[in-house]
Amino acid sequence: MLGQYDTVERRINIYREAIKTAQSVGKFINNKVVVSSIGFCDENKQRARERGAEIAAWNVNIRLKNYAKGWEGVDLGKVPADYKHHVRRAEWDPQMRKGVSSEEVLSSGRFCVGTPDECIEVVENYERIGADQIMPIFQAGPATDAEVKNSLRLFGKYVIPHFKEKERRAKAAAAALAGN
Repeated sequence: MLGQYDTVERRINIYREAIKTAQSVGKFINNKVVVSSIGFCDENKQRARERGAEIAAWNVNIRLKNYAKGWEGVDLGKVPADYKHHVRRAEWDPQMRKGVSSEEVLSSGRFCVGTPDECIEVVENYERIGADQIMPIFQAGPATDAEVKNSLRLFGKYVIPHFKEKERRAKAAAAALAGN
């Protein structure tokens, strides 16, 4: 679950390859990749990392517990062969047995947790590996109302303007090249 960026990048590449032969069931085929990450931003680096990692670990551990509960009592004989590895995940995935710690969350580097500059770096890493959008989850579990509002404020003040400016510069460079 806490794969590094290369794990996420492989999954994005698998999707991009598979989408090439997708059959539309509507008016279009969506060739966009959205990643989701806990979002916790604070101007105090230590507080951002400690509290953000705590919230992210809580979120991962709740999802692991819910995943396990979802398979409780399922008759393995009725599960298709190519899906049995999900039911038996606790046998091969140590995170299913022990959960994750705040330290493991931070070491993965994939959670949008930190100062505004650190959050920008995480988003840029996702952008670099092929994600089109990121959906930070600010309001998770033990995050207080004040923490959520502060993260949103900092994203609005620093993170979003960074990417708007980056996009503006890219468009200006493309226009300049087209004019030559």
